[in-house]
Amino acid sequence: MDPKRTAYTGRSENLDQIQSATANISEHYFDKYIVDVEATTLGSSLSKYSDIFSKGYDAKFAVYERVVREKVPSQLDSCVRGAQKLGNFWCEETRGSRCKSGKATKMVDCPTDIPDAASQSGSAPNITYVLTNPDNFYKELVEI
Repeated sequence: MDPKRTAYTGRSENLDQIQSATANISEHYFDKYIVDVEATTLGSSLSKYSDIFSKGYDAKFAVYERVVREKVPSQLDSCVRGAQKLGNFWCEETRGSRCKSGKATKMVDCPTDIPDAASQSGSAPNITYVLTNPDNFYKELVEI
C-alpha cells in the first residue's frame, strides 16, 4: 500500500468530501466511503420523507384533491367536446350485434355533448375515444 494513502478511517457524508480526499484514500477503500455517502443520503431522504408525512401531509393533499375534483372534469369535457373536430381523437362505439352473438365495434362521430350520467334514461352508448394526436391534445389541455 502506498504510504501516502491511508486505510479506511471514517465516514464521508457526501461525494465532495471523498473527491477532496482522493489523494489520501487507498483505492481499496473507495467503495466503503461511497457506501457511507449512499447510507447518509438514504438516511437523510427517509428522514425528510418521514418529516413530511408527520406534519399534516394529508391535509395539504386534500387541497390538491379538491382542486383536481373541481377543475379536471370540466377541462376534460371541454377537450372531449371538440375532440374529433380538432383531430385529436376518433371514436368507436361498441354495441350488440344483430348478425351474430356478442358485440360489434364500429367507427362513429365523436359526441359533441357530454350528458350528465344522472340525466341518462336507458343505457348510454359505449363510446371509446381513441387518441390520435397526443402532442396537440396535451398542448390544448394545458392551455385551457
